[in-house]
Amino acid sequence: MEHGCLIFRFPLDGRYLGWGAVRNGIRFDVPVKARMISDDIDALAQMAIEGGGITRLAAFIAEPLIAQGKLVALFTPPFAADEPLEVDPLEFYLCVRHRRELTPKVLAFQQFLTETLPAHWRA
Repeated sequence: MEHGCLIFRFPLDGRYLGWGAVRNGIRFDVPVKARMISDDIDALAQMAIEGGGITRLAAFIAEPLIAQGKLVALFTPPFAADEPLEVDPLEFYLCVRHRRELTPKVLAFQQFLTETLPAHWRA
């Protein structure tokens, strides 16, 4: 990708958030040219607003900014069947060290998350 990209780096291990895509059922990583790398998603959003480049943001950050006209979505789910390229969705996991830690409180939290996530986030 020739655009200057604003890349998110995971703070715990320094990995970069890849820009995965799916074309014709095949998943691949889109090569990007980093203009800026940060572990602060809000800083990346602000840089994009200021014209610093394009970035991959979580929907809960991007959607209000798009609604306010501060950002423009390049790819948005759900995708039409004839779209040649789809953005690879991020996956979220609820992790515990051991199954015995799946206490009623943790299970209630899992149920809450599942029920409150927007329908298009649930696969």
